[in-house]
Amino acid sequence: MTSNNRQSATGQAARTCQFKMVLLGESAVGKSSLVLRFVKGQFHEYQESTIGAAFLTQTVSVDDITVKLELWDTAGQERYHSLAPMYYRGAQAAIVVYDITNADTFSRAKVWVKELQRQAAPNIVIALAGNKADLAAKRQVEVADAQSYAEENGLIFMETSAKTSMNVNDIFMAIAKKLPKTQDTSNANGGRGRSNDGQSITVSRTSTQRVPGDEGGCCGGNTSFATRYKFDIKQSKINENDHQIETKKYKKTARSHIQVLCNGAIACLYAIGYCCKTNYSGLSLPIDNKHESSIYTIGFLFTTACCCGDTLASELGTVLARSNPRLLTNPFRVVPVGTNGAISFVGCLCSLLGGFIIGLSYIIGNSIFCRPDHMINTSMINNIQLLFYCTVFGLVGSSIDSILGATLQFSGYDREHNVTVQKPGPSIERISGFHILSNNQVNILSSLLTSMIAIWILPIIMV
Repeated sequence: MTSNNRQSATGQAARTCQFKMVLLGESAVGKSSLVLRFVKGQFHEYQESTIGAAFLTQTVSVDDITVKLELWDTAGQERYHSLAPMYYRGAQAAIVVYDITNADTFSRAKVWVKELQRQAAPNIVIALAGNKADLAAKRQVEVADAQSYAEENGLIFMETSAKTSMNVNDIFMAIAKKLPKTQDTSNANGGRGRSNDGQSITVSRTSTQRVPGDEGGCCGGNTSFATRYKFDIKQSKINENDHQIETKKYKKTARSHIQVLCNGAIACLYAIGYCCKTNYSGLSLPIDNKHESSIYTIGFLFTTACCCGDTLASELGTVLARSNPRLLTNPFRVVPVGTNGAISFVGCLCSLLGGFIIGLSYIIGNSIFCRPDHMINTSMINNIQLLFYCTVFGLVGSSIDSILGATLQFSGYDREHNVTVQKPGPSIERISGFHILSNNQVNILSSLLTSMIAIWILPIIMV
């Protein structure tokens, strides 16, 4: 704990105390949801698993004392257990969370309590939170059992619901009241702190949130972006490998060689057709309604624009977007990241960027690798038009892919593992679509349809 004095509006010295608090518990018990509800007053139906740990702060007031809580929300996966001591070391408070609908998480919570009592600071304040109280009909852990265990071990105990906000503020407030305000925690001989039941306490929602790599400065934004992208990929792999989950069942962020082949197959066929049509002469023929080779050029370019636009929307859009996407077939419905057919404004911009990159690459490639005498009737106006249409079709192709994914490809949510899945199952909550096409089949079909639309329209409108 750190403490400093400042002058209040009444002229009296107002003290500020800062405490470190860690949340521990099994994966999917709702630790992140509790923190989000307490700090921002929000609840996300689909909350992705935490990777490593997340850091937030919240300020509360106890009489004339301002208490700043540094909240460390840790990952619950077993593979992260070895990292836990790094987060609860030096903590003055801890909340051990379990799911009242899962008796195994309660057993695991007891293990966390024993570990804290054995290895954490001797004066640490520990609270036990039985989360998901709104699902009392599915209860596996009785209130009396948890209450009895908490009393035996000197724990604060409450059942909470991040969804309805039941007791969420109360459990944090109970901890804030119990934390010692007059003693520096560097004194290892201190007790658990005195009771402050008679004090008044208020919450000020002036929170901050920080993730590793988000320190600002000239490079802070890039570092944060790279860290979030790496975590996004890592999270998918972790979720798939944990509990021996079938890899093909879960939507992955990283592209496999099969996906790359499916994305490029149609474009390769158009490229081969163009070479055959021009007798491998290396000529760069214009796109118009006079040259039959235009069909193959358009097919190649706009198939690639479709694939690049969709890839950037999937990979960059999910990282850069600040909120969950919406379903294309129902824009009013918010869905979890990874849902087939989900779109966002940032994702649409990424799709346009993908198409722009393909158009620009084609123009630059022609100017560098094609001899001037081989570039027949290729004007600047033609290039500008081509760049514009490639940009537009990056979004068009990505939208076609999303429509097919939202209707002909199954998307579901596995609440046990907090991941989006692509195959139905007994414990899977359906989000959208039917299990007709696979992801690779959707990629091939969307790129083919995009090229066919472009071949039909562009020769007519290109100057």
